[in-house]
Amino acid sequence: MLGKGQRIGLTLLIAGSLLVAGSAYLIYQEQQRVLPPALVLQQTAPEANTQPVHLELINAGVSVKVEPGYLQNGRWSVVPDAANYLVSSSLPDEGGNILIYGHNKKEVLANLKQAEIGEVVELTSKDGQKRQYEIVKRYVTGPNDTSPLEERREETLTIYTCTGFLDTKRLVIEGQLITPSDDTSEPDVVQGT
Repeated sequence: MLGKGQRIGLTLLIAGSLLVAGSAYLIYQEQQRVLPPALVLQQTAPEANTQPVHLELINAGVSVKVEPGYLQNGRWSVVPDAANYLVSSSLPDEGGNILIYGHNKKEVLANLKQAEIGEVVELTSKDGQKRQYEIVKRYVTGPNDTSPLEERREETLTIYTCTGFLDTKRLVIEGQLITPSDDTSEPDVVQGT
């Protein structure tokens, strides 16, 4: 049998745990809302053959299917088992900012945190073309920072996922195009003696 002090302590512990869990849930829900609706430019998936369908970072251990993604009422649509290509962002070969985003889950983009500057990212499009981007920037920002989504002059691949305690921050990786889509040649391999 618990004494009066132990019952009060247990009650406070349970109440505190419920308060923390409820607060964490509310924070998580609020963090899903990251863009003002004014930034939603397009709501239909492009029919272009250059639409991204696969993303790979060999050194970081990321290899994931890419599905069209949207912003609806200021919220991201997120496929649970794939990355998403934001259809209102640029397409490969158009120049500008190509945005890929997804959950911080092992089967999606959790290993993105292993990516390093200088690493090569391979983006495959619907037409089978593979484009390579070199990571030139890697940083963590807040969920309301929309600068990673801004248009770029040069073709840039931006990969975006949640990170930090309760996924309250955003990990951003930016890469610059290093192989144009019309280059289908294999790289020269030099073998040592």
